[in-house]
Amino acid sequence: MLKIPAKKILLAGLLFPLLTIGGAASAAEETPAAPTRAMDASNLTAHISPVYGYMLFCPQKPNEIVPAQELYEDKRGDVLIFDSEEHNIKKAWVILKNGWDENALPDLNKITPEETETLLKNMAANSGYEGIALVELTPDNKAVFAVTGREIEIDTTGDGVPDTLAKADTQNALVFFRGNHGGRFTAILIDNPIPRQESVVEFQQCLGSFSELTKEEYEKMAQGAGKLLAGTGATGAANSGK
Repeated sequence: MLKIPAKKILLAGLLFPLLTIGGAASAAEETPAAPTRAMDASNLTAHISPVYGYMLFCPQKPNEIVPAQELYEDKRGDVLIFDSEEHNIKKAWVILKNGWDENALPDLNKITPEETETLLKNMAANSGYEGIALVELTPDNKAVFAVTGREIEIDTTGDGVPDTLAKADTQNALVFFRGNHGGRFTAILIDNPIPRQESVVEFQQCLGSFSELTKEEYEKMAQGAGKLLAGTGATGAANSGK
């Protein structure tokens, strides 16, 4: 069976890659090219999170929404589960509020190509990403898209020096970006075992609809959600975040 590098599949699925840095490649089954056309609005579901202050459209209504702490002990946010088998998640989106440190990323909408290349190379080296790219979520908002590695160096002795090479069974795609009010968000695509190209395209397209909400904006959006969705044919789902 033909094998090609996973990063080539995943990064090729990006709608608006501006600069791409590839790391060590792992193997994944060849995947047909994903369509890049806009999704049918009638299939979309609005997810509104009052606790974490955001709204985005999803390709379908999540089967379950759980707190991010159930997967990431020190993180806050939502896990939107679209497909699972018993206790195993097959496909989900994770939206983390304050998902990265304030000084970890510069203003991605203002950095130069040279600064971008340096940033991506440093992130790839320090975090072990297999592939990483600067992308456009919208024409006015850029983000960093990364793919976790299949081989990870870990420290088993506690001396701070990696001494063992571990192989991961799965890979995730991550997007680091700021919301329209300056919030620091990380979005994670779980599509086990390796994200499919069509899932990457779908993920990025829907993240383009992401809107960070103030309390007042949330209240207005919640009140007007029925009218908005009636006009698109989509359905609505609000999450308490508890």
